[in-house]
Amino acid sequence: MLERFAVFRRKGTAEDRTAPEPFGAARGANAALARLALTRADGAKVYLTPAQGGICFSSSDGLEAGCVDNEQAVSGDNAKSIICAPGLPADSIEIYGVLPDGTQEPTVVYSDGKQRALPVAGNTYVFRSARRGPLPVTITFTLGGERRQVSAQVPSDAAKDNCVGA
Repeated sequence: MLERFAVFRRKGTAEDRTAPEPFGAARGANAALARLALTRADGAKVYLTPAQGGICFSSSDGLEAGCVDNEQAVSGDNAKSIICAPGLPADSIEIYGVLPDGTQEPTVVYSDGKQRALPVAGNTYVFRSARRGPLPVTITFTLGGERRQVSAQVPSDAAKDNCVGA
């Protein structure tokens, strides 16, 4: 399964070794196999780590954390959302996930039908959007010649949450 992700086919570097303990340590994720996938605009680093039966996320500031199983990873149906969290601006939401090699035209579709390109690096995306106004509802992309649509996992009432302490 890992052969479907270029980030894992590249040789490890010193930056990879700075990965925090994987969120999925209980699932057999091993920090020695972590790969730096991308650096967010604010400088935080996001890592992917292979685990038993899947892939786990971790980040230098702890914001992105979680695991997806192999089926979710290779299908691209694995978006996760963060509505309120320390380190996430109170007026923002974040969507993150992993897409396999060969994914084309990844796009975020908002509740008003507008679309924005979804940047992907190291098989990973981290996308922030305002919590006010139209919300992201789906991620669309082409994989294996098929146009796919998956939920962005953003609750329709996300704008109503009051992120105290975020």
